[in-house]
Amino acid sequence: MDEEKVEQLDDLFNKLIKQRFYKEFAAYDQLGIHPGQSQMIRLLHNYPGKSQKWIADHICIKPATMTIIIKKLEKAEIVQRISDERDKRVLRVNLTEKGQELFLKLDKIKRKLQEECFRNFNDEEIDVFYNLLIKMEKNVSNYSDEAVRRFMEHNGKYD
Repeated sequence: MDEEKVEQLDDLFNKLIKQRFYKEFAAYDQLGIHPGQSQMIRLLHNYPGKSQKWIADHICIKPATMTIIIKKLEKAEIVQRISDERDKRVLRVNLTEKGQELFLKLDKIKRKLQEECFRNFNDEEIDVFYNLLIKMEKNVSNYSDEAVRRFMEHNGKYD
């Protein structure tokens, strides 16, 4: 393996991820939300009515942090919490109409970024790139569970 080429690829990969994140962050900032909030909005669009605990576990944040995020989104009328009919201790979270409208704006931003990233790629190149990323993900997933466990023991959840 050409170590210099691998180093260049690694640098390029990290640069690409940062650039994409910065563009996404700037676009979300104009909507008045943080990328972490956008992740939750997407999740609630796809899985409405989930419990706060389920959401926190799914996006790897502490339940206390989840409560703070939900309170902010609730104050902005983006989400609403409803007590579970069977277990009043459980709060179910749903997007409001305003939250659904925000999701559509977020989705538009995501699609625009995807178009920008993959402009000038043909279908074959997309397939090759996809397969290479799957291969890379499998390589890192062999140790990622242990790495995540150690990280969380040391630092708490991702937040």
